[in-house]
Amino acid sequence: MRRARLGRTVTPVTRRVSVVLIAMLLVGAACGSHDKKSPKAAGRSKPASPTSISKSQQTRGPYAVGTRTFTFVDESRPLSANDTRPDAPRRTIVTNVWYPAEGQPTDAETPDAKPVDGPFPLIVFSHGRSGEPQQYAASFRVWVRAGYVVAAPRHPLTIRGLPFGSVTADIQNQPADLSFVITRMRAELPNEVDIDHVAVVGHSSGAITALGAGFNTCCHDNRIDAVVLESVIAVPFAGGTYSNALPATPVLFFHGDADAMFPIASGRSAFQSARPPKFFVTIQGGGHTPPYRDGPPDFHLPRAAWTSSTATSRAAATPSTGCETTSPCSRSAGSKP
Repeated sequence: MRRARLGRTVTPVTRRVSVVLIAMLLVGAACGSHDKKSPKAAGRSKPASPTSISKSQQTRGPYAVGTRTFTFVDESRPLSANDTRPDAPRRTIVTNVWYPAEGQPTDAETPDAKPVDGPFPLIVFSHGRSGEPQQYAASFRVWVRAGYVVAAPRHPLTIRGLPFGSVTADIQNQPADLSFVITRMRAELPNEVDIDHVAVVGHSSGAITALGAGFNTCCHDNRIDAVVLESVIAVPFAGGTYSNALPATPVLFFHGDADAMFPIASGRSAFQSARPPKFFVTIQGGGHTPPYRDGPPDFHLPRAAWTSSTATSRAAATPSTGCETTSPCSRSAGSKP
């Protein structure tokens, strides 16, 4: 398997990051890069005013941040799995994409910016119930500036702002959304996306979604090289089980010890059931939402570094039985749904 180009490790790391997480950063820095490049993407972007970013969320990396939005339609599935009518609406998945762009490296997001020569590893992100990708943009900018493309599907029945509210039961259908987006990203951005190196990340119901796509026989996608779970519980998926017969995919758990919605014991249970290589990070004072949606910069840095050392190389150094550590949270411990 060819090695994807890996951006530089993002720095600086604040003093709140534990020694173990700094070690993860060093592993990420140790990963090599390749010099194989794809042709430049055709066309130039329309001019746009960059988004203003606060100094507290600024990161360092060699790339600027571009954004695009795609509308993908999965003709093989209805919008709702319960709608069996032949003429039922198909499942439309609007997908927000962040990618390495040409220009001065800053945290400003520029719509339709000209992409940098690729390909880059792909991260597919699944938002929480009644959430949306833009709430996690602080993480996405870290990843993009380090050398990743981020695709964040707006799950059609759990996205923020639905007039009828989120349909929790539709979480069962969301792992297939991730797989569909992986396929479509290869078709839409063949020069920018390295489909041989894919990670899936999710928060809350999105973490349940990523867990299903990575480890449940209902919807396992063998293109996934790494999984990051932000506050997860293991729920059953119809027609499948969490099986040790599936390949052992590296997995990183984050969980706040003040999470009132998904108690940390639930996350630890999922961690204990997972096969190594696996890591569990306890966020001291972290609730269900604040550490992940626009969380403190030092939270995003180790997560980006770990993804660097796994999504781009399965040969990265990992313990045989798993690893646990603790990271302080600089935000309040409130637990929004």
